[in-house]
Amino acid sequence: PRCMYNIFETYLNILGNDGCFYRKPLALVGNTIRYGKQPLGVNKLEGLMKEMCQKAGLTGNYTNHSGKRTCATALYKAGLDEQTIMGRTGHRSSDDEIERKVSAVLNPP
Repeated sequence: PRCMYNIFETYLNILGNDGCFYRKPLALVGNTIRYGKQPLGVNKLEGLMKEMCQKAGLTGNYTNHSGKRTCATALYKAGLDEQTIMGRTGHRSSDDEIERKVSAVLNPP
């Protein structure tokens, strides 16, 4: 099976440290995976999570925001401080109690 970590690491290595994160894929040259410098379009980016989840065989209504929420919850459960999480997710304020309640609802024991 495919390893998401390896796929993500490969993507980051291809992109390098400059430019936008979500880039338009270019045609393969041999076995070389390539991405352009321009970002994905708004419409494509909006449907990306839904498309990926469908291709993975997942059922349910997945959106970009549900991916962001899942990421924030996983980081919180892993013990990262809220300022670090907020920096990654773009949230502007923190409320410990709300975060705990949301985490409990989204990921029951």
